[in-house]
Amino acid sequence: MSPQHDYIIDNSTGANVRSDINSVLQAIASNNSGSSAPSTTYAFQLFADTTNNVMKIRNAANNAFIELFQLDGTLTLEDGSASAPALSFRTDLDTGIAKNGTNGLMITTGGVQRFSVSSTEVNVNDTGAAIDFRVESDSNSAMLLVDGSANRVGIGAATPAATLDVAGDMIFTAANPQIQFNAGGPIIKLPAANTLTFLNSSTNEVFRIHSGGEILVNNTSTFDSVSSAKVQINGEGVAGLAITGNGTSAQSRVSFFNPNGRVGFIATENSATTYSTSGSDRTLKKNFENWTENTLDLFKNINPQKFNFIHEDDGATKSKGFIAQDMVSSFPEAYVKEDIEDAKYYFNPSGMVIYLMKAIQELQAKVEALEAA
Repeated sequence: MSPQHDYIIDNSTGANVRSDINSVLQAIASNNSGSSAPSTTYAFQLFADTTNNVMKIRNAANNAFIELFQLDGTLTLEDGSASAPALSFRTDLDTGIAKNGTNGLMITTGGVQRFSVSSTEVNVNDTGAAIDFRVESDSNSAMLLVDGSANRVGIGAATPAATLDVAGDMIFTAANPQIQFNAGGPIIKLPAANTLTFLNSSTNEVFRIHSGGEILVNNTSTFDSVSSAKVQINGEGVAGLAITGNGTSAQSRVSFFNPNGRVGFIATENSATTYSTSGSDRTLKKNFENWTENTLDLFKNINPQKFNFIHEDDGATKSKGFIAQDMVSSFPEAYVKEDIEDAKYYFNPSGMVIYLMKAIQELQAKVEALEAA
């Protein structure tokens, strides 16, 4: 007997009616299975399509079959759309899941696609709606927040104030991490442990904070191995350091301090620069006494020299000056050296000025005595 039937019992003999009833029951039991649809159909009639291995149900208009699932039990859905998803809720028919192109699916709410997955990407808010994306942690309701209406991202920031707003610390754990501003633009880079560099292009380094705490400008390694200066500037070909101010009145531009306080400064006034290397104000001094030693005689024994510095070629033009070791006992303020191992003497012109001033005073007294004789 055929598993399909028109569900009409014709008048006939008892045996024929019985056979017709059995055919109806078989059609019901087999869900009207067959390689083609029943010739007589009814609204909401089931049909097991053995050709396509799909269980179908007749629609309410009785003009088409709707696929339910595969005959092997696999559940299949219509493609659906954002506004009419294939799988939805009885009380919310525009919210659910639908097919999104080839090998893709989407999740929709309120008839709008919110989330999609394809073979090439996972996309949130593909339609560009002004909605937020939020990830909550144990104690932060905005551990990750995409502010859809403001086009901003917050990490730990519930209301991001910039394109990226991080409310907390950031740690870069890559071997040589870097931050770049625009393609080919300035870069902040960590090229080695505890060293931070600043580049104005992908290859040109202009500034570095060295691992020892030194600030290096236009140089990638320290060059002052004597005093280990904390700021080292390579001014080759250009001015090493330029300082400006907001007025022409007397203003300090560079000040020098030690544990005793301010001990010197460089100042500008109008078109002049002044150098103050020691405090001279009476309020900075105590224990006064007259300086009565003969200073003029100290200059009798000075031994002017012409010489080359060690780093110069032997044929280089010689400099003129004095040897510190020959002069320091007579003019200790004029020849100084740092309190470090293997320190060298350097000439301090301002330290010699006080001797010259007193020597002139003594010389003036001698002149006046001769003129009076």
